[in-house]
Amino acid sequence: MTGHSVQHATIVVERRFEAPPARVFAAWANQEERARWDVPDDGWVIAEYHQDFRVGGRETRTSATLCTVELAADGRGTRLTDQSAFFDKLETKSDRESGWGTIVDRLEAYLEVKAARRG
Repeated sequence: MTGHSVQHATIVVERRFEAPPARVFAAWANQEERARWDVPDDGWVIAEYHQDFRVGGRETRTSATLCTVELAADGRGTRLTDQSAFFDKLETKSDRESGWGTIVDRLEAYLEVKAARRG
């Protein structure tokens, strides 16, 4: 017995982006782009960040979470749905909803800035 636990809670974060799914996926999969939005606020200092986005890949571990993210076409935009279960009671359901909500808001702002620069 390892003493670890899994907290089962359905956490669903949904957002609609004006960018197409391929662009949202690229912002998520590209390590340099993701490092620009994947923190709760600009005050965070990232000492180390690694991302292997291939199937079975790994990232710098800050928590252990089973997370399913779906990017679906929604008209000319994208609908993102995230469902998570997390381990060891290090976070609560409301912590996860708040944290992911903030991070996904930052992804939306990042995509809007990138689109404005191109357009």
